Amino acid sequence: MSFLKQLFIIISILLMGINAFALGLKKDSIVIIDNHYAVISEPSAIDISYNDDVQQVSEFYQSNDFSKIKTMMERGKDWFPMIENIFNEEGIPTELKYLAFIESGFNTHVYSRAGARGMWQFMRFTGMRYGLKINRQTDERTNPEKATRAAAQYFKKLFNQYHDWQLVTAAYNCGEGMVDAAIEKANGSTDFWVIYKYLPRETRKYVPHLLGIVDAMNSYAAQTELSNYLQNHGTLNSDKTLTASINNNFEATSAATISPSAKQSDFNEKPLVITSAATNTLNTTKTEKEFYQKEFFVYIIKPGDKMETISKLFPKNTVALIKDNNNISSNAELNAGSTLLLEK
Repeated sequence: MSFLKQLFIIISILLMGINAFALGLKKDSIVIIDNHYAVISEPSAIDISYNDDVQQVSEFYQSNDFSKIKTMMERGKDWFPMIENIFNEEGIPTELKYLAFIESGFNTHVYSRAGARGMWQFMRFTGMRYGLKINRQTDERTNPEKATRAAAQYFKKLFNQYHDWQLVTAAYNCGEGMVDAAIEKANGSTDFWVIYKYLPRETRKYVPHLLGIVDAMNSYAAQTELSNYLQNHGTLNSDKTLTASINNNFEATSAATISPSAKQSDFNEKPLVITSAATNTLNTTKTEKEFYQKEFFVYIIKPGDKMETISKLFPKNTVALIKDNNNISSNAELNAGSTLLLEK
């Protein structure tokens, strides 16, 4: 096993949380901390449906080095902790916080032509229904904390009704009546993508918008984790033993132990000696410096992806190079939601 493959295993240990990003599996939530980095949080119940609509939104937010995501994070940095705390208390997936960005761009006083107001764009009757005081003197739709609490109560009510967060999102946009009518027209189906054609045009865009943002945030978190590791690789302890079960694209568990005899200064230029428990051999052909001279980005595998199609999307990454950089055997299958390291 080459050094590059061994070191990739080390990096993969740091990315283990990302492997939960799979179609049909519970997704990990992205939260914003004080230094604006995205990190992995508690599992969520929202499923990402990878199709053209969602992918188009995701790619839009990932374009220009995630500039749209960074803009959203900057606008939401003052509100995310409060929203997440309330949603966690109420049992609401924290990804739904992005609906505040879709609705209002986190503007707490914005007023729509239809009469909706505040960060969560509550209509007057709906806001009052979920405990907001709205009269000539007071309009609590503009109170971020009280409006967020009301939104959480509304989301909870909708989930108890539909038991599906995609339908909850749809109903939040167009109302329960529209969703109920669409379900009836679809012969009782509660699959959003089955009732999709019976929903208003705005709602058909609204739900993929949320899912696309979540997918883009997952990609941003993966990229951030990798970048942080590469920037701080010098802190790796020379006598540290790393043992992990890698269930990304690896067929077996490998335990890599960095030789205790190696000095920290040796990591700069000299070959890094790694003993692989899987092969019981020494690999000294690669240097750490050579690896870090390469620039990688994290690609999250979509349903239907094949090595050949990924290689065509990113021509610098030949099939052979993808396999080598990711320790993938020739007959391995790609699992949707798992990650690949691709060279920039």
